[in-house]
Amino acid sequence: MSPSIGISSHAVILCQSMLALKITDLIVIIDLIKIIELSIVLNK
Repeated sequence: MSPSIGISSHAVILCQSMLALKITDLIVIIDLIKIIELSIVLNK
């Protein structure tokens, strides 16, 4: 195993985990928006 392969695979893992975090953040934000919209509709 050459060190460059290890570094590149580590970078790929980092990118994948960052993407996963961003996707979960998006899902949470979308859920929050839905809850806010629901509460606005119910308050009317």
